[in-house]
Amino acid sequence: FAMIGARCGLGGRAGRGKMERTLDAAGGEQRAGKRDHGKFGSHRRSSGKIGMLTEGVSMEESAFNALAEAELARIESALEDCGVDIDIEPKPGGILEIEFDNGSKMIINRHTAAREIWVAAKSGGFHFRPQDGNWVNTRGGDDLWEMLAALASAQAGAAVTLVRPA
Repeated sequence: FAMIGARCGLGGRAGRGKMERTLDAAGGEQRAGKRDHGKFGSHRRSSGKIGMLTEGVSMEESAFNALAEAELARIESALEDCGVDIDIEPKPGGILEIEFDNGSKMIINRHTAAREIWVAAKSGGFHFRPQDGNWVNTRGGDDLWEMLAALASAQAGAAVTLVRPA
């Protein structure tokens, strides 16, 4: 086997080897990152701090998290004011768990690696990316707020109107 991008050497004792991978599997670039102690030993992996392209520029992880957290707070506020009896439980890591009177649940969360907000509803899963000041469905381009109102209405069995606070 050829070991591209690996450095092998013997430690102080014969028979003891030390290997450090310096190339990441995807791009072949040398990177510093977190150690991953998987089943095949220790190797470095990229920290992935710079993300996907959004509105033509790469978005830093911290900028995306701030944008997503603000949107999740607006969603929580709008759901609380929608007039339908639902329980909203914010959870750590940018997650909103919504439970309807009929026991069904909807989960809305930020997905930092993909730079998206994800919605898991009874009718399916949906992904939304920031675009021109809105969050747009990656399949079909529908607005997050319009889809949330329709999904919540379907699960609640009653009309849900969501008004996006400024």
